[in-house]
Amino acid sequence: MTNPTIRKLENICKKHGVEVDASKDWDGWLVTFYAPDFHIWGSSTATVSVYHDDTLRGVISFLRSELSCGFYKLDPTNPDDLETLGITGQLANQREN
Repeated sequence: MTNPTIRKLENICKKHGVEVDASKDWDGWLVTFYAPDFHIWGSSTATVSVYHDDTLRGVISFLRSELSCGFYKLDPTNPDDLETLGITGQLANQREN
């Protein structure tokens, strides 16, 4: 059975094209949010945003804050963006589709 908070995260993420991966171990919860393909998070200019805590108490607020900053679209013709796309494997994904 999936945790109700994780289900809520999945529903929020789906609306924004964000993938979420969550796991719990002895060190607490690790929740990774993946920006949509060819995008980076506006808050960090990274392709992932990570929440790590012993509880999920603040994860919904964390995600909403991240989403409020939006995303930047990566441009494969821009050398800096091209490097990011290559490192994250998104160029290979584009070639496969």
